Amino acid sequence: MRLKLATPLLALLPSDDAETRASRNTVVLAACSWSHAVAEVRARFPELADRVFTSSGSVAPGFILVVNSEVVPQGSMPAELGADDELALIPGLAGGGA
Repeated sequence: MRLKLATPLLALLPSDDAETRASRNTVVLAACSWSHAVAEVRARFPELADRVFTSSGSVAPGFILVVNSEVVPQGSMPAELGADDELALIPGLAGGGA
C-alpha cells in the first residue's frame, strides 16, 4: 500500500526520513487494512499521525482522505484495502463562497 502526502505534510515526517521528504511524497506501508495503516503510521510517523488522525483512527477534521482516486466521506473509514491500494492525505481548503 502506498500513502501519498501533500507537500505541507512532508514536514511532519522524521528528519531521518530525509529521502522521503526530499525526493518524493509517497511512503510505502506494509499494512493491508485501514486499522493496520493507521497503526503503522502512528508507529513510524507519530507527529504526522497526531495531526491527521483522531484517537479513534478516522481522519481528523481539516484533512481529506482519498483512496484510489475516490474521496472518502469525512468521519468514515475505508472498508477494504489491499497491498495495491493508494491512499492520499490532503489538507482541506476553506473558502470559495459566492
